[in-house]
Amino acid sequence: MEQREKWLDKARDEMVNGWMRWASFAAVWLWCCLESKSLLVVMPLMIPGGTTIYKFYVLVGTVASLLVIVLVGTRLGSLLDSKGLHVGITVAFTTGSVLTLAAQLGGYPLGVLVGALLGGVCIGCLKISWGEMFSRMELTRGIIDISYALIVSVLLFLALTLAPVYVEAVAFVLASILCAPLLYHGGHTTKGMRGKESIEKSAGTLHFSWMFIILPFLVAFTSGFIQSSSSDVFTSPNYWIMAASGELAAGVILLTMSRWYGRRLSASQFYAVALIFVVLGFLLYAFDVGPTWLGAAIHNLGFSIFYFFMIVYWGTLAIRMNRSVVHIYAIGYFSFMLANLTGCLLAMYLPANFLAAAWVPFSVLVIFAFFVAGTLLMGDAHSPVRSWLVPETNLESNDEIPNRCAEITLRYALTPREHEVLILLARGRNASYISQSLAISHDTAKTHIKNIYLKLDIHSQQELLDMIEG
Repeated sequence: MEQREKWLDKARDEMVNGWMRWASFAAVWLWCCLESKSLLVVMPLMIPGGTTIYKFYVLVGTVASLLVIVLVGTRLGSLLDSKGLHVGITVAFTTGSVLTLAAQLGGYPLGVLVGALLGGVCIGCLKISWGEMFSRMELTRGIIDISYALIVSVLLFLALTLAPVYVEAVAFVLASILCAPLLYHGGHTTKGMRGKESIEKSAGTLHFSWMFIILPFLVAFTSGFIQSSSSDVFTSPNYWIMAASGELAAGVILLTMSRWYGRRLSASQFYAVALIFVVLGFLLYAFDVGPTWLGAAIHNLGFSIFYFFMIVYWGTLAIRMNRSVVHIYAIGYFSFMLANLTGCLLAMYLPANFLAAAWVPFSVLVIFAFFVAGTLLMGDAHSPVRSWLVPETNLESNDEIPNRCAEITLRYALTPREHEVLILLARGRNASYISQSLAISHDTAKTHIKNIYLKLDIHSQQELLDMIEG
């Protein structure tokens, strides 16, 4: 009962006092829904390929801006605290949206594509600012926040589909105007929300591994491939109604699961739920089981759960590595969006006869890749991904060992690597396990253990456990 009351307090507070945070994301998601599911479908684009090409150019702009941030990310500092950047984003995003509509009405294809590129560049910058914002927040609050954003944006979108097209056009432009200012002001209310204790508990416990992006790469690749392999699906009213309903369901699922996050559920359960829908939807779509739009919509439900949870959770990766949040988010989202773009390119430009002949083996290969990745990354006890996702490293669990180890690390000036070894020693692990878990030699593990004992002025693991308990 006490835990339920705590969650309700957070949910109420985030709804009332954190409205600018979730409203900023709701604005940009409404913009994305209008351009991909309704407005630009009702107003057929005067460019070859229509909505598919427009989405492709938005994606190109996003990937380009993320690539720039990846290359200079360590020198950028905090994007969230840059007022000038958010003013620039507002001007560019609004210009792109107005240009898209004006060029569309005037029959100027080049203007439509320039507007798409501008929108994509702005979305890429905003992704990193949102990542920073969520990295400052307590994880449960972040999940509640993103859930509200998804639910509100989809409800607004569904309401707008019943309105005249000019009302949708006004909403399209208004959303591009509001998202950056709301994000800037909402982000400034998050400073200190995660708390020093949670940051110290997690800092320096993880090293970056490219395995972190394998599952996001697969999810994004299949999404891009499905979106571009059958463009007629995405002009079907059945699809966008089902897709919007799926995104609404994703918001409800995330909000519901947030109540048990850190106690009964860990990050791996969130990803597992998402991957079930992703794989199921891809199977239905790939093997033509039922209406084509149904498989695409189910896949989109899983994609939404995965993507929105990733937005909130990726910040813990940067914090636990003592790395720049901007840089780590940029790497993660650049890889994610590049995979999405790769899927789009393959579906758009591979010859139709080749796709028809290779469709079954390709689909089997993708499903096999999901199975292998899920088994190896989340099933292997020594996998960096599992060490990031399993409950024992959850920042909101009741496990006091990381907290006590953080206190000892600060008091005795241990190095980040010694901090990692200390946590494993406190869990009763030996040198062999530590060497395998941290991918270091057995002798190096023993050296770290010896140095820890010297700094703490103890002589055995039992003395260490007594210190931790005391």
